Amino acid sequence: MKKMKKFLAMLLAAVMVMGMSVTVFATENKTPVSGTPNSGNEVEVKITEVTGNPTVKLYQIARARYETNGANGFIGYEWAEGIVLDSDETNEHKGTYSSNQIADIANKLVKEGKTIFGTEPSKEEVLPVDMTVSGTAATSTVKAGAYIAILTGAEDGSIYNPILLTATYRVDGEKDVNLIGGVISATSEYDLLGDTSVAKKTTPSVDKKMNENDIEKDGMNKTELPNEGGVINTTTTPSPISNATASVGDVIGYTITPTIPSYPENAKNKTLAVTDRTSAGLTLDFSTLIIKLDDGEYKPALKSGSQDIYVFSKDSKAFAYAKEAKEDDKTVGFDITFVYDELIKDKATGVLYGLTIEYKAVINGDAVVGSDGNTNTTTLYYTNKPNTESDFDPENVEIPDSTMGDDIKTKTDKETVYTYQLAFKKVGVGEKDEKGLEGAVFGIYSSQDCTEESLIDVVTTDANGFAASSQVKAGTYYIKEISAPTGYTLNEKVYEVTANWSTATTTITGSTVTKRTYTSNIDETESKVQVGWLDAAGKFYAMDEFKQEEEGKIFKAYLLKETAITT
Repeated sequence: MKKMKKFLAMLLAAVMVMGMSVTVFATENKTPVSGTPNSGNEVEVKITEVTGNPTVKLYQIARARYETNGANGFIGYEWAEGIVLDSDETNEHKGTYSSNQIADIANKLVKEGKTIFGTEPSKEEVLPVDMTVSGTAATSTVKAGAYIAILTGAEDGSIYNPILLTATYRVDGEKDVNLIGGVISATSEYDLLGDTSVAKKTTPSVDKKMNENDIEKDGMNKTELPNEGGVINTTTTPSPISNATASVGDVIGYTITPTIPSYPENAKNKTLAVTDRTSAGLTLDFSTLIIKLDDGEYKPALKSGSQDIYVFSKDSKAFAYAKEAKEDDKTVGFDITFVYDELIKDKATGVLYGLTIEYKAVINGDAVVGSDGNTNTTTLYYTNKPNTESDFDPENVEIPDSTMGDDIKTKTDKETVYTYQLAFKKVGVGEKDEKGLEGAVFGIYSSQDCTEESLIDVVTTDANGFAASSQVKAGTYYIKEISAPTGYTLNEKVYEVTANWSTATTTITGSTVTKRTYTSNIDETESKVQVGWLDAAGKFYAMDEFKQEEEGKIFKAYLLKETAITT
């Protein structure tokens, strides 16, 4: 009996020294030990809420020691060479470990690829084993000891900081001995001396929004832009497009909100960058670029000694660097690289600042009319292996790639703003000449009373009588002649026109307006006779208004509905 009591006291002391099975895990696996604890005892350890099917390497960092070649009882634990994991043994935080302690060990494990136990001449190298990933759980059957799991290569881009797992003996009741295997969630947070700290898992993302309430009529260098004018647009485009529409000359505000990784402070690799690129129809105004943190708004300043690198500083410390991206002297975007450690709001807990990026861009004269729209794409770059070495240097503002470290991941988001076009032909009443009248000046208005305040654009018909305006969004407009061609009287009639995805309005000679609606779906029509062509934006073309080799770029058009209105 005395021998059993001595054994139990020794076992309980050993459990207290390890201190892991109680403080680290919310749930547990249990294997009852038959007889005396020995080196043959095994139990399952598990990581739950794993996504993206990552590769999971399990490194043993401590192992149990037994008497007489492992056959006659447990006597303590042995740490691997060069590895010590010390818990805080105060009453308040007894048995807890910091994320930085675990990260330090993981850095060493990744670099060396193994652990070593024992002393010369009987050193033993232990290689990591692959945990089995099935569904949302990673499992492995292990012997008593401590382990660190390193998860990499998740297909959904998730980042996993190293996770501590243990298998320890515990006495239940007076003499029942169980080997307890840890079960831990990959989505929970480390317990850093009792405080919430770095998350074990984060899934970075980037969310880009077009601030429709920030679309402005007056913008940057408006006098240098073609087709001045425009209206404040806060509506959305009809189906199938859900993004906002705008006119040439409108200035649009954008907000980028990245969900950035949660890395331990002493992780080896903290690569983090954001890029933004616009299509030809948008001109980005680099001078409007700002970064907002929880405590304020920060603007870039030219880095000392540099002609093209800008720095964002907080409390005299740089937290980001930026470059203006240009093509043919036109600003098409920006690159921003971050000093990750300066984004940590609370060094004690590892909590990060909330971060957004804001800027403005103008719809220029190269804007694409129709369903392709004018795109603006943001990309977030980050590392999936925080415990590997990296050559990433944010001060150089270089876009991260595989040469700077393994597993550079990206997340993207895109916003598209759409512009429309109103086109019409001026002909003389009763004239058979379909060439049209040149030199007629028309105003395009947003209100039926055609006041100066509602004037959107002024256009003049060309040699064939055609005029067009891209200063419109989706909606209803009013066209009124301002000045007639030489020899003709002014037409004071106001014409109502709607810009949408599927309707074309044709004005013919005389006093009849025929409104025709077309479709590319033959099943929607009764006649089943092709009358022309529709492009992707819904613009109608006559049968002879395309080249044969262009077929496939446009769709066959059928008359869906025709309404004749006599004025």
